[in-house]
Amino acid sequence: MKKINWRSLQLQSFNKKLSIYFLNIFLKIYLANVNEYFLYYLRFNTYFKYDISIYYIPI
Repeated sequence: MKKINWRSLQLQSFNKKLSIYFLNIFLKIYLANVNEYFLYYLRFNTYFKYDISIYYIPI
C-alpha cells in the first residue's frame, strides 16, 4: 500500500485556500473600482449631460 503524504496534502489544501482568499480580495477590490466608476459616471452624466467615460477608466 502506498503511504499517504499528509504534509503534502495539507500544503495543497493550504495553497487552495490561499489562492481562493487572494482571489476573493482581488474581486472585492475590482468590484469596488467598477462600482465607484459607475457611481461617478452616472452622477456626472445626469448632472452635466456629457460622456466622461473616456477620462475616468478604473484600473
